[in-house]
Amino acid sequence: MSRPSKNRVQAAIRYLVPGAERPVYFASQGGADAALDIAAEFEDREVVIHDARRLRPPASLDRQGFTLVAHPTAIRDFYALQSDRETYESEISELVLTASGGTDALVFDHTLRSDSRNIRGARRSREAASVIHNDYTDASAAKRLRELLPRAEAERKEAARQVADSVLAQIENNVSVSIFKRTGVKNANPS
Repeated sequence: MSRPSKNRVQAAIRYLVPGAERPVYFASQGGADAALDIAAEFEDREVVIHDARRLRPPASLDRQGFTLVAHPTAIRDFYALQSDRETYESEISELVLTASGGTDALVFDHTLRSDSRNIRGARRSREAASVIHNDYTDASAAKRLRELLPRAEAERKEAARQVADSVLAQIENNVSVSIFKRTGVKNANPS
């Protein structure tokens, strides 16, 4: 990694190498020794990473495919969400609908990650993402929708315009600075 300037840094980012075989990803179960397990070849590429907080105009979902949003949270311990899951999902739904202009949100697959072996061991969280990836393809998003919802509701939502978005949050002093990224759009121009 090169010495950072005020607005950017150059670093090696790991990308999947195209190949004849379809890559197979095995999600870790979390814990101190959690690690990436994927049957594929990767290569590091030097890229310039800009400080998105300094972009003028600010990043938007329509232009850059992500936006940064600071928002307060009532959640005190993201590792103990069982008692606060309804509050958490309501906050995330409100964030997504406000940032995207959407009318309906389905919150699912809350994954906790840490680059600290000690935190992963104590909290059974997963490893930090170490490769460039999408969370869902069009096919896997539709499959996940059918797993989560009753059949008729899933079919109705599949026929409508859908957007797969992810919320990545860094929590400090009960303020979540979220990177809200667009990972896919189905029926983007409904007739």
